Amino acid sequence: MSKYILRWQMGLLLENKRIHYTYGSKEMLRQKAEVLAKDDKILFITIDKIDEVIKDTRSQKMAEYFENEGVEL
Repeated sequence: MSKYILRWQMGLLLENKRIHYTYGSKEMLRQKAEVLAKDDKILFITIDKIDEVIKDTRSQKMAEYFENEGVEL
């Protein structure tokens, strides 16, 4: 698992505020952040270090999705 997460916020008020996340290496996230910084709609960008993951069930949920759709892994 990557040790860093990139967060960015679009919109200021509650009804149109959206926070986005992605993870990866610090270098890759820094490059993406530089591109995002050029967008005037983005108000906040940060790269955070991940110290602890509390829950990660993405693999399980993807397997359940494919099973329910009749796709064999």
